[in-house]
Amino acid sequence: MRFLFITFTLFVHLFGYDTFEIKSALKSFNSAPFTFYIQDRNNSLTPEDVLNHKNLTQLKRNGQLPNLQGPFWSRFEIKNSTAELQHLILHNILPGTNYIDVYIYKNNSLVKKHLLGDMRAQSSKELLGRHSMFELSLKADETFTIISKVDNFNVVNLSWIVSQSDSFMNKESKELIIFGLTGGFFLLFSLLSFILYGIYRVWAYFTIGLHTLGLLFYILALQGILYNLDIGINLTLLTYVAWVGPSITTIVFLIFTYQFFSMKKQYKKFYYVMIGLMVFHAFVICVISYALFIDPIYIKYSSLTGISIIINSIYLLIAGIYMKEVGSKFYLLGQILLILAVLFSTLSIFGIITYYDIYRHLVSIALSIDIILLLIAQSFKTQHNLYLLNNSKIALMENSRFSSMGLAINNITHQWKHPLTHLGMSFTLIESVLKNKKEDEAIEYISDELPKVAYSIELMKKTLDEFSGYYSENIQICDFSPRDTANQVVHILNSKVLIKKAVFTLDIEHGLIMHDYEHIFSNILMILIDNSLDEFNSGSQENKISISIRKDNALQKYILIYTDNAGGIKIKPIDKVFEYFASTKKDNTTHGSGLAMVKMLIEERLNGQISVQNRDDGAEFTVLMPEIKNLDSE
Repeated sequence: MRFLFITFTLFVHLFGYDTFEIKSALKSFNSAPFTFYIQDRNNSLTPEDVLNHKNLTQLKRNGQLPNLQGPFWSRFEIKNSTAELQHLILHNILPGTNYIDVYIYKNNSLVKKHLLGDMRAQSSKELLGRHSMFELSLKADETFTIISKVDNFNVVNLSWIVSQSDSFMNKESKELIIFGLTGGFFLLFSLLSFILYGIYRVWAYFTIGLHTLGLLFYILALQGILYNLDIGINLTLLTYVAWVGPSITTIVFLIFTYQFFSMKKQYKKFYYVMIGLMVFHAFVICVISYALFIDPIYIKYSSLTGISIIINSIYLLIAGIYMKEVGSKFYLLGQILLILAVLFSTLSIFGIITYYDIYRHLVSIALSIDIILLLIAQSFKTQHNLYLLNNSKIALMENSRFSSMGLAINNITHQWKHPLTHLGMSFTLIESVLKNKKEDEAIEYISDELPKVAYSIELMKKTLDEFSGYYSENIQICDFSPRDTANQVVHILNSKVLIKKAVFTLDIEHGLIMHDYEHIFSNILMILIDNSLDEFNSGSQENKISISIRKDNALQKYILIYTDNAGGIKIKPIDKVFEYFASTKKDNTTHGSGLAMVKMLIEERLNGQISVQNRDDGAEFTVLMPEIKNLDSE
């Protein structure tokens, strides 16, 4: 075994010093086994020095030198041993390499020079593309020595991929089509996320859209597509996007994780760790920015990007396992795929495992799958929340009736106080007369008191009849006078109105007839009025409520404007007053669903709209209700 190992090593060593010979039809090969290099720490070597150097180091199979500061020089010889002219294209495997100076020698004489790299304008190059590349034509038995000087941040690739011109162009065209389709997919996916945000008003969808756009620009910059498009973007900025893209998109992704799991409320420890990671990513962005735009010496800390991404991936994986939420399984699957892609890509770059070209795209593929899984996860959560919300609305509809019945009972209590007091006094008087008076005198006293008893009983019966009619099960569409309905609601709340000394102004035409759900309409008015009465100061003589209803024939809608002077709504933003359990009252255990109930009744039962604003010293509600045609009258 030892003999075989020594023989193999010697074979590779001898083979490495041979010139690569093209002996047959060639499609593509990596020059790494035939490439030798030297590090130029002092930037003092010349192409001739490298051409004649005897102690160059043979390059590894993948051609990459991670975490080493350049520049580096490399030497590679190629010979055409066929009888045909060979048209070749040589390109560096890493899009985004900053500077590559290429010197082509024949018989120790310089015949051609190319200045490549993404920090040089496309217009200065013979071939335009996302890679650093050049064309080389070899006649029969012709040999060239290619000397390259490569200067890049952090990871350096010194090998050349040598391909036939036609083969390379076909392959590159297919890859550009794939990148174009991928870009279109990302754009459509981002647009879909923004549309879903507009529909559901869930910020997680908006974050997914931003995350997708960020990933798109990062991938396009990393793969050299933006450079290839040559759309006038500053070359340093393109490099900047490729370097800080992972940190920026990771911060956005952490924001999505925060939103998806409601971390601040449910998982505070994970929340604090997440804040720390965000600060760390922001620090990395600052370091990279300083290195690229001010002092390049700090680029040696660029490895922090990879470290932060790995730590972040582990954190997200643990979070996905520990934190439970509807749809979290899809979230977890995405993080598993992503961390595996990062792991394989990192190990291949550092030469720990065999490098394959597909590893360059692993992270991009995993990110594409991940954003799909994120949207699926969020969609499952949204559907679950909508299901819960629908159940809440059904319960709220029932609560609407019970709430108004509660108001009725409360007002019946107020309106029965005086009749009951009178009845009690009458019965006490009758009892005293029967005990202390003679029969004739007793009859006279009782005769005088019985009409008062009858009046009190009739008053109580009338009150019950009013409430019984108001809270009947009849919720069919009917013709009704909104003015009469408003007066009825005010009358039902009369006791509370008197206590608060509220003055009503009804700006409603006497002849105006609405064809709609009278019960729902009156319920809406009762909640609005009761809320205002709760907010009024009992000692004030200026408590005012105004109700205006008119028909807009052009819009074919009824417009209800309800105003009071109860001090306005303190909740910010004001639209939150329509959310469930939102309240400015001190007793939050019994209040907070009234205006949510009103909004739901208007939008879902009357197909209308409601808005609110603070005006002067009170609140103004505007309700738009579409006119329902009365087919019977037609």
